[in-house]
Amino acid sequence: LLGVCAGLIPYPHHNQSPRNTYQCAMGKQAMGTIGYNQQKRIDSLMYLLVYPQRPLVKSKTIEFCNFEKLPAGQNAIIAVMSYSGYDIEDALVLNKASLDRGSLIRFISLLGTAKKYPNQTFDRLMGPTIESTTRKPIYKHQVLDQEGIVFAGARIRSKQVMINKHMPIVSLEASAVAQSSGVVQAGNRNVEYKDVSVAYRNPIPSYAERVLLTYNEDDAHLIKVLLRQTRLILYYSFIFRVLCSFFGFDEQLRVRKNV
Repeated sequence: LLGVCAGLIPYPHHNQSPRNTYQCAMGKQAMGTIGYNQQKRIDSLMYLLVYPQRPLVKSKTIEFCNFEKLPAGQNAIIAVMSYSGYDIEDALVLNKASLDRGSLIRFISLLGTAKKYPNQTFDRLMGPTIESTTRKPIYKHQVLDQEGIVFAGARIRSKQVMINKHMPIVSLEASAVAQSSGVVQAGNRNVEYKDVSVAYRNPIPSYAERVLLTYNEDDAHLIKVLLRQTRLILYYSFIFRVLCSFFGFDEQLRVRKNV
């Protein structure tokens, strides 16, 4: 009696039992489609393929669990051959044109909140800082709009700010004015702010797919940013432990009749 994960394996009776066990463990790690509403939701962490494919060979279990309607993975066309020294050990050579056409793309989301504090101060969003000479935003603020939030469709590079948030600093004098209720009245005093911006830390650029402004359960402003990024990059693993060592172009990986 096979479960759902084991039932997805085509012709399992032709494999050794340890191989079927490995597939049951690795099949759970496949990226694919999470639901029909995946384009309208912003999860804390979401991995999905833009172009998932139905398997070429399917079993009865695939039809029972509707796996072909919400597939996971893609049908990779492989060639078992030697190519210079990039295929040493378990390395893999991929066609870069396939990645450029949308293969192996992932979505990730980012979260930021703007809170209000008991001393009547609150976090605030600042617009981009403008250089005095060029009259243009500085490098880390190039993807911000006038409200201090990254705009949809922006290409975000490393160390660029996506949410330009500033948090108030309460001085010792202001803390001494605390009432018995524990509430500090800000009054007309000047409040200092420190930069606590949310920046992009990945060396691989991403694109802002969607920006959502809403509230959380504490009635604080909530900012969600959905990022789109190519998941498979050089020296990343592909299919469990296989290492991607080289991206070849079409002219380098041309198909010939005698090969």
